[in-house]
Amino acid sequence: MKMLFGVLLAIALSATSCEKDNAGDRNCRSGELMTAVDYTGLDGCGILLKTNDEVYEAVNLGSFDLSIQVGKQYCVRFEEASDLASICMAGRLIRITEIQAIGE
Repeated sequence: MKMLFGVLLAIALSATSCEKDNAGDRNCRSGELMTAVDYTGLDGCGILLKTNDEVYEAVNLGSFDLSIQVGKQYCVRFEEASDLASICMAGRLIRITEIQAIGE
């Protein structure tokens, strides 16, 4: 009986931890979940946005009435900005169309 309780408890804990890890995904259904990262150590770079797979340099990040915080997650809708060039060259250039902080 104790073993069965232990197994059920382990399953319940692993299920809730997955829910917690994916909480941002549930809050970002209309865009891409990204984290603000500080690339100011690279020449010409500043705050970039990062998914699990890729880094993005938003050409209009400062155009929004939002205080971007390093390490915080954001729900971002964007379009490619292939018509522009960057000194930073650390990620794909994008133009944000909509951005919202997760958890606010």
